Amino acid sequence: MKKKHHLFVYLLFLPLLFPALGDASYIIELDTGARFLTPLYWEEQGEVRFFILEGMVGIEKKYVKKIEEASALEDDGVYVRLPKAVAVPAPPKVTPLPVKQPAAAVSQAAPLAPSPEVQGLRTEFAALQERFKTRNTMASQELLDFVKDMEAFRDKVLAKRLGSVLDKELQAITDMGGEIEDLYKARRQ
Repeated sequence: MKKKHHLFVYLLFLPLLFPALGDASYIIELDTGARFLTPLYWEEQGEVRFFILEGMVGIEKKYVKKIEEASALEDDGVYVRLPKAVAVPAPPKVTPLPVKQPAAAVSQAAPLAPSPEVQGLRTEFAALQERFKTRNTMASQELLDFVKDMEAFRDKVLAKRLGSVLDKELQAITDMGGEIEDLYKARRQ
């Protein structure tokens, strides 16, 4: 009995030890320039895996530009590895060139249109939203089938690594799933 009590006490205080381990100690930089802070990373099945926020992420090794140990804070709060000594050259003297075009003639770059794949997923999401509007008229089995369709949509988005592009849609799917669950439970009582 005492052994179980000791195990319970250890498990109770185990989460308290993790904040004492310190802040993120590695920076994982992707070839796109994105940087992730993590206390731990490892390689598994051709991926670099690491902890971030409250989860674990795996990114194919070919997309990882470099992994550095973090040792100090920049002004913007991002951990970076500081070199031991850096010689900073004096900035060159630059004389600005006169602008020949009026400001109105300069065109701004148009925002990029979403890919056909993203557009197709957004169309599929719109169909799920329309189906969600009829949730109160669905039978219990139809509700369960609808939940499976929403899960399939979520899995498809995540499998194509488009979660950051379709994050609002994924959040809406989660919210709709919660409402469907509440409705299903209410019917079962």
